[in-house]
Amino acid sequence: MVTTRRILGIGDAGDSTHFGTDDVDFINQLLTGTDQSTTASVDLATNTKFRNTRCRHANPGNTFNYIVNTAAITADRNVSYPLLTADDTYLFQNASQNALAFDNFPSVSREGTVEPNGNNTAIVTGILAGTIAGAGSITSVYDTVEGMTLACATTATANLNAGYVAPSGGIGMGRRLTNLRMKSRNKIDSTASARLYMGFTSLATLPINDIPLANADSGVMIGFRSTDANYSVLNNDGTGPVVVTATSTPKDGNFHTMEIKMLAGGNVIVSLDNTVVATLSTRLPATTTNLYFNCLAQTTSGTARTFTFRYIEGEADR
Repeated sequence: MVTTRRILGIGDAGDSTHFGTDDVDFINQLLTGTDQSTTASVDLATNTKFRNTRCRHANPGNTFNYIVNTAAITADRNVSYPLLTADDTYLFQNASQNALAFDNFPSVSREGTVEPNGNNTAIVTGILAGTIAGAGSITSVYDTVEGMTLACATTATANLNAGYVAPSGGIGMGRRLTNLRMKSRNKIDSTASARLYMGFTSLATLPINDIPLANADSGVMIGFRSTDANYSVLNNDGTGPVVVTATSTPKDGNFHTMEIKMLAGGNVIVSLDNTVVATLSTRLPATTTNLYFNCLAQTTSGTARTFTFRYIEGEADR
């Protein structure tokens, strides 16, 4: 026996203690493609699960569907939507679409990279206009896992930088207002007698000490100070002591991927090895603060250190 949803159309509204056929008709119409928005729109406040391929979005003519296919994940995963301030469009891998920072002119979106080129140097482009520091040597190194890298070595002297150093002139590379995003893959040869910092500061010249963001400084960084046991996130808005959030990753001499996303209308998101380790909502640089970017290691004693990076890259929306 096959049961179909029938619309009775008898016109029985029922009363306060009895269902009428109109109540049953409403439910059946709701489930068979009748728009009930003006009668009583549906507002779900209960977890609702669609099995794979069962969630379908019809085209305007209701003739074909976008069918949602899911992968065989082994744990629940959140898919987050950004805070939109205007209508927007999904970006798909194989569709022909204009993508910010890919298909637009540089005047619309600004980018920058520091790319090792195999000639004992790196090409610095775009919004990154700093220099490569390495008082001991700067050497191209081919890593069998990472590919082409650049090793920046200090001499056996305390208080030296090695790596990418922001230009001390000008007004910095951008502001939080421009949705700054920076990413790097790097390592240090040893964590002994060393510091490692990647990130933004309001100072044109990054201090060579364990307080890269002093009380009056603004910025967000990831890395470690000489006193830290783990990689840590540092942030300040210039109103007091720096806020330090330790990650669960011990500092070491391995390659790590670091990323900082500074959103003008919301949080600052800091990731280590493609995992978010801090979502910062307070004590952030003002959206009008000029920011300088550094990605480097520092010596704390007369022991030479080598900072090696595979890439440094970033973007701003204007």
